[in-house]
Amino acid sequence: MEISSSLFLFRVETSRKETMCEPKKRSLPLKLLPALLILSLSPASLLAQSVTTVMTYDAGDHVASVTDPRGLVTTYAHDGLGLLWRQTSPDTGTTNFVYDGYGRQSSMTRADGVQTTYGYDGLNRRTSVSAGGLTQTFAYDNCTNGLGRLCSDSDAIGATSYSYTPEGWIGGRGFTIGSTTYALGFNYDEVGRLTVVNYPDSNQVVYYYTNGVVSGVSLKIGSASPINGATAITYRPTDMAMASWTSSNGLINTLNYDTDGRLAGISVPGKQSLGFTYDAADRITQITNGIDNTLTQNFGYDYMSQLTSVYSGADNESYQYDANGNRTYQNVNGTALNETPSSTSNQLASVAGTLNATYGYDAKGNSTVVNGGAAYNYDAFNRLNTSSGMTYYVDPEGQRLRKTGSAGTTYFAPGSDGGMLAESQGSGWTDYVWLNGRMIGRIANGQAYAIHDDQVGRPEAVTDASQNVVWRAQNFAFTQKVIVSNITLNLGFPGQYYDAETLTWNNGYRDFNSGLGRYLESDPSGLPGGINTYAYVGNNPVRFVDPKGLDIYVANTAQVGGLHEKIVVGPPGGPLYGQSFGMTSRDSPQQSTSSAADPAPGGKGSGEVYEDEDPITNIDNRFYLKTTPLEDLAAIAYLRKQLGNAGPYNVMTNSCRNYSQAQYFKLLNLVLGMRY
Repeated sequence: MEISSSLFLFRVETSRKETMCEPKKRSLPLKLLPALLILSLSPASLLAQSVTTVMTYDAGDHVASVTDPRGLVTTYAHDGLGLLWRQTSPDTGTTNFVYDGYGRQSSMTRADGVQTTYGYDGLNRRTSVSAGGLTQTFAYDNCTNGLGRLCSDSDAIGATSYSYTPEGWIGGRGFTIGSTTYALGFNYDEVGRLTVVNYPDSNQVVYYYTNGVVSGVSLKIGSASPINGATAITYRPTDMAMASWTSSNGLINTLNYDTDGRLAGISVPGKQSLGFTYDAADRITQITNGIDNTLTQNFGYDYMSQLTSVYSGADNESYQYDANGNRTYQNVNGTALNETPSSTSNQLASVAGTLNATYGYDAKGNSTVVNGGAAYNYDAFNRLNTSSGMTYYVDPEGQRLRKTGSAGTTYFAPGSDGGMLAESQGSGWTDYVWLNGRMIGRIANGQAYAIHDDQVGRPEAVTDASQNVVWRAQNFAFTQKVIVSNITLNLGFPGQYYDAETLTWNNGYRDFNSGLGRYLESDPSGLPGGINTYAYVGNNPVRFVDPKGLDIYVANTAQVGGLHEKIVVGPPGGPLYGQSFGMTSRDSPQQSTSSAADPAPGGKGSGEVYEDEDPITNIDNRFYLKTTPLEDLAAIAYLRKQLGNAGPYNVMTNSCRNYSQAQYFKLLNLVLGMRY
């Protein structure tokens, strides 16, 4: 979360030393604290509000407790090896963890008493997850070029299968759900850059590169000759941020930046014209709209950078929050609501005003009851599986692949990073085209469309081959209003898919209620995702997004039969920074000639920290942390300071795995310090 330019007071109670600092335009990183210290952080506001988060640490330097600004306490119990055995949260209750003799998590019991058990093979790879009579299985090594890699995962409903290139890059991703099968395919160039995406309907998107960046995109639709998907792609020379491209229909998209590298404008002649003004804390204070002046919006924030007001000719909104970021009041165009959180958690208890409702939650922190009636049901793996007459299927990787109801069935084909590549609602597939992290196109019914996104990647307009607007939305802070709908488009904020049956947005691991500005479920990553586990991006959706999480994580590459691990920073599908600790020499500590590809016999030798650019083959979901772009920058800066550090290499006690996981927990402490 971004911290505004207020005055903050940090206090380490054991020393009583007080330090005041003004963060201005950047979040404040806190140094890792010695054991048993108590850290408190308080914004000193002219509004005379006191907001303090207190963190205590145990003798092993692990976070022992976090007391949020409302006085709600989350506690953690670690053993001497740093393994987390118990977490007690006001939002999700008590969760217990058990480990086997190898330090692998063997079971987890959530607050509802349902136990989840984990199985592993001899190489410490997870092979099964079981809970509530359901079992998910994971298989390795038995697919094309699959040695050391995940080849399939399955359950009683469906399966996802993989194939790989000889270099270890994902070549195919197949889906089987009941009797329905479909697949995605991927091709790469000699250095691992994605060159072709093959969609379930046999359409293709082809990427071309010049000087290391994408210079063109072509579309192969059915049996027709290829057409341009994006041409004349340009980049800023200073940081290679994309500056412009020409869509499939000839419309020119331009991204302008200010001298601080911030996005200053988005323009498509006659279709889209957005300009952005920032304050000293990098918050957007105004969005001018040259297409519809009534949508020129002005934004106000509180000292925690939470959105408090929106004023425009088409929309006026005001919001109030409690000390922990729970929305307590909203007035949207004269429609007022008082929202009351639970006194013992951050769960929403009731709303009153133009809408009157009460809410109930299960022991795991999921919203299940509205006005006394069952509204949402969750499976044993804690994923939403039924609501409003719809049934949802989530695969063992946590990706939603199907929704079924009286109106029909929709199938989804996501990439391995969770990004939506295609969907089918029974009348054929709709394919989505991506360029440098932006959704720029849509293929449906044999036709190509251009998509024009706003500053956070939310679609604002769609144009057809004749440059006519066939879909347009008025994008407000938390919500949107579709005003032209000649086609159907259910994608919103990055990672979100609209479920009309529940009036909510599926957002990867959770579901977002845009009208109330909060999630139905508590953040599965816990407090590392934010001090309020139900809030959306710190209540500032004008600037930030939450596509899925997994912004700092431990991942595998193809090295050493797929067992090599590295620490990764950056959004899935976006620019990544990878680092690891690898072998440099069997004999001489002065040599630095190789890395993970050269382990010494017996596992001993010298090692060194290095930048690891090998493609990711698998993400270890035990170690992931959602972060903001600023937190990513701080994490990368920290990791770069470790480059070149040398030491004894031992495959059992000081290897790439030990290093990557240790750095993950250090970055976790770093990010917690920046937030609290």
